[in-house]
Amino acid sequence: MVPDWIAVGIGAAGAAAGIVAGGGRSPAAREEPGVWKIAVTVAVATVFLFALTWIKSPYLPGVNTGYGILIGGLLGAVAGITAARVSGKTPWGAVLAAAAPPSLALLGGGLILLLFGAESLPVLGGFLAGALLAAVLFRLALPGAAGMDLWALTAATVGATLMLSAFRFDAATDFLWWRAPLMVLAAAVVAQATGAAAAREGKGFGLPALIASCITLGLVAVFAWRVFPDWALLQVAVAGAGTFTLAAWLAAGRTVSTQAAAIAALLVVAYAAAGFRLLGGFGVGIGLLAAWPLLMSLTAPLLRAGPEPGEGAGATRALSCAFFVGCGVLLYRLFLELYAGELPGLDLYPHYTFVALVFGAVFPVVLLSLFPSPAPALRPLAGRLTGGVLLWVLAVSTPLVLLIIWGFKAALGFLAGSVAAGAFVLFAGTGSLGAISPRFIEPALLTLAAQVSAVQFSGLFKELAQGPRLTKVVVLAAAVAAGLVLVKVWSVLNRSAVKEE
Repeated sequence: MVPDWIAVGIGAAGAAAGIVAGGGRSPAAREEPGVWKIAVTVAVATVFLFALTWIKSPYLPGVNTGYGILIGGLLGAVAGITAARVSGKTPWGAVLAAAAPPSLALLGGGLILLLFGAESLPVLGGFLAGALLAAVLFRLALPGAAGMDLWALTAATVGATLMLSAFRFDAATDFLWWRAPLMVLAAAVVAQATGAAAAREGKGFGLPALIASCITLGLVAVFAWRVFPDWALLQVAVAGAGTFTLAAWLAAGRTVSTQAAAIAALLVVAYAAAGFRLLGGFGVGIGLLAAWPLLMSLTAPLLRAGPEPGEGAGATRALSCAFFVGCGVLLYRLFLELYAGELPGLDLYPHYTFVALVFGAVFPVVLLSLFPSPAPALRPLAGRLTGGVLLWVLAVSTPLVLLIIWGFKAALGFLAGSVAAGAFVLFAGTGSLGAISPRFIEPALLTLAAQVSAVQFSGLFKELAQGPRLTKVVVLAAAVAAGLVLVKVWSVLNRSAVKEE
């Protein structure tokens, strides 16, 4: 339990330090009451979902999952308030403020292992779902709250890695290994706080990122030597930090070329292959967490309050997209671990699997085409928040509908396609294929929410997936009707907003 207490302590201290250092009011928080309205909406939705888990039904998760949803949603609300109000008036404050969302994710993971121990698996899955709910609602309602991208990626990565550690190290003597992801993320948070001292006005954030990365790898080396005696831990950490350092360097320019974006995508894929070779999906997650100082440091410029708050946004967006790809790989592997018994002899011969794979690959584009969004200024907060809820419902239900109609192989095909979609988002979101489209971060978040939904809730619909054809036809008809209603409601909201303007 000592590593659990360390993770909770560092998470709480890092969150407090980041909130205090970045205190102020960001341009994202145009209306003070608006931020609290979103936070209250997230809290109410979280409590509602938690209450549902107390109902005994084969189609609802158990109460342990509910505890995870509660922890993830409430911490996500805190992260959202922090992201909306942070200003980072000094470079030091901005770098330290960027450590607040990862610290909150570290706090949540540490609390879950501390309270639930060996029964943490369903709680961690609920934590992922609650964290993504908060991230989607805050990000769509307040597009300027860039810190929520960092929160979503951290919560999903550390949660998925913790769950994978439970599968890889299932012997009682290996329970200490379950704490390895928390220790690596704690090292990254401590290193970020130390590297913040090197931040200077007009000097950029390269030096703080370098210092923090070196400290993180040094601490991981100590862990591999004394705490978790396996040098493969250090090897995947070095591979992850090196991969995303190259990706950050490729994204450092004002515009990202097609070649740079393509190389960054290939680097992430190559790193995933190396991580699988060394420590499986668990190793991929460790390497991602070891690279976290890079993402925190590149997020810092977006937290600066000043005449040019958007400087460096392109590089941050590119690196975030690369991390979305890596996180998708983690969730794909986690799906395989959770539902291995439902996926015998997987192949692409059934056309349903192929169709689901293609649909997953174009899922972000489908979201943008069906739900075009005007400028945020043209939409009141209520409209943005309602739209966020509608899109979240669509995202989390899509893989489950595919599973009910075509089975687990189709759900896995959707997950595989959604990982490929991350590369498309990287190209489109960085402008390497034309005009820069910052809105692609929103579909990336929604795609991540869909991946988490497939991983956590697919098992609940196993019986429906094996049911008669009539049941599947009814589910398909209901899903199509509900989708049309969502599109209509979205168009009415946007049309009303334009008329008001």
